[in-house]
Amino acid sequence: MSSSPDILHDEQRLDDIKRRLDDLERGKSLLFLLLFPRLSPFQIQHDALASQSATLAANVAARRVKNAPMRTLLPEICDIVFAYCADPECALDCDISDCVFEQPSPVVLASVCCRWRAMVYNNPALWTTLHLRPDINSPAEITRARLFLKRSANMPLRVTICPVTLLGDPRSITACVLPVLSVLIPHFGRVQSLKTHLSIETLPDVFPAAQDVLMPMLQELSLLVNTSHASASLLGRLQARRLQVLHVCDITPFLDVLDDVLPTLKSLVITECRSWKFSRLFPNMLAKCSKLQSCSITFPSTLFFMDLEPIELPELRSLNLEWPFLFEPSPIFRALRAPKLLSLRITHLSRQLVVPIHTLSSLKGLLRSAAQLQFLAITGCNLLTQDEATRLFEDSPNIRRLEINNCSRGDRFLLPLTPDNPRDIDAVWLCPKLTHVTITGLQDSDVRPVINFAKSRSDIMATTVPANPECKFLEELALDTNSQHLNRQAKLLLLSGLFGIQRSLNILGPRGNLFSPPT
Repeated sequence: MSSSPDILHDEQRLDDIKRRLDDLERGKSLLFLLLFPRLSPFQIQHDALASQSATLAANVAARRVKNAPMRTLLPEICDIVFAYCADPECALDCDISDCVFEQPSPVVLASVCCRWRAMVYNNPALWTTLHLRPDINSPAEITRARLFLKRSANMPLRVTICPVTLLGDPRSITACVLPVLSVLIPHFGRVQSLKTHLSIETLPDVFPAAQDVLMPMLQELSLLVNTSHASASLLGRLQARRLQVLHVCDITPFLDVLDDVLPTLKSLVITECRSWKFSRLFPNMLAKCSKLQSCSITFPSTLFFMDLEPIELPELRSLNLEWPFLFEPSPIFRALRAPKLLSLRITHLSRQLVVPIHTLSSLKGLLRSAAQLQFLAITGCNLLTQDEATRLFEDSPNIRRLEINNCSRGDRFLLPLTPDNPRDIDAVWLCPKLTHVTITGLQDSDVRPVINFAKSRSDIMATTVPANPECKFLEELALDTNSQHLNRQAKLLLLSGLFGIQRSLNILGPRGNLFSPPT
C-alpha cells in the first residue's frame, strides 16, 4: 500500500501534465491555419502526455482505495483466484486465419502491480500450461517458453505446439520450429500432456532415430501430423509408461515409436485423414492395445483389408467407427471383439449414398461378443432393405438406448422394432430392453412408422404384458421435428398420432417436451 506523500506527488505530476496538455491544445489551435502540415510533432507530444496522464490517473485512483478486496486477501486465496485465470489448453485449431493469439494470463496478471507480480511469479502452478506458435515470432516464443519453464519449477507441464502456417519450403518451417523444440526437449521428463501439429520434418528431432525418448510423466499425446511422406525407420522409441490417451491422424508410421506404449493405452482417437501410410500394420497395432477402454476410428477411403484374424479388445467400453463410401469396412468389422463393450457408434460419412449390402451384418461377431452393449447409435446409414437392420438388432438384444441419426428411410430401422401385435402376449420384441430412442433427420416417409413404433412399445396401448419378463416399455422418444425434410402436413400428422400416448412416455422435441405449453 502506497503512502500519502506518494499520492500527493502523483497528483502534482498529473496536474502539471494536464496544464501542458492545455497549452498544447491552445498552441495547436493558433498554428492550425498557418502551419497545418507541421502539426505532427505537436500530435506526437500530445499523445505521449495523454498516455502519461491516463497512467497517473489510474495509479492515483488505485492508491486512494486503501481497503480494496485484493489488497486484504491472503496470498493463498489470491492463488486460488488466479488459478481460475489459468490458460486453457489449446484445441489445436490455431491454423484458422482469424485466430487471435493473446498474451498468456500469468504475464497479464504479473503486470498489474508489484504484489500481484510477486504472487504470480512465486506460484509455479500458473506457469504449467504452455501454448506455442513458432510461426508467429520464433525468438519471442523461445523467450516465453524459457520464462514458463523456469517459473513452473518442477511441476508437470501441459504443452501445445500449434500448426505452423508459414509459407515456403519445409526447411524454412523447420528453421523456425527447431529452436523452440531445442528449449522444450530437455524438459520432456516432466511433460504430462503434449499436443502438437508439427510437420513431419521436425519429428526426427522429437524422436531421434535409434534412441529411447524418456517421458515418464506423459499421460496424453496428440500427434496430428501429415504422415504421407513419413518413414518408419527415421524415428526413435517412446518410453512413457503412464501414457493413456493417444490422438493421431495416422498411427501406422509410429509403430516403432509407440510399440512399447500401445499395451498401456486406455483411449485411442484416430481422426480423419486422406490416407494411411502403412495400412497393413494397423490391425496388429490395434490388437496390441489390450487395455483400451475408449476407441474412435475414422477410416480413410484409400484403404483395403483382406480377411483378418480376430482383434480382441477385452477392456473396451466405448467404440466409434466412421467410414467413407469408398472404404470397405467389412473385414475390420468382422475381426473386432469387445466383451465389455457398452456403447457403439457407427457412422457412414457419405450420407447421401446407400450403405453396401452386408456392411452392418459384418458387425455380428462384435455384437455377439458384446453381451453388455446398452447404447447403439447409427448415423448416415441408408439401407436398401430392412433385412440388414433386422439382423443388426437381433444381435443386440440388450440395448437400452438407440439413436438413428440422419438415415434416409429411417423406417427400415423402426419396422423390425415394431411388434406386429403388441396386445399379443406371445409377440416377439426385438431389443426387448429398449427404453430410450432418439431419431434425427426425420422424413415424411418416417412419420407413420414412428407413430406405430411408439404406440406398439408404450404401456398405454399394450393391454397385456409380453411373455418375456425382460421386455420394457418405451420411456422416452426424442424427435427432430424441425427436420428440413419434414413438411407441414407430416408434422401435423406426427403430432396428432403421438398425442394420445403422451402421458405414457416422455416425448421430446427440439425445445423440450413436445406437448408442453410454451413458456
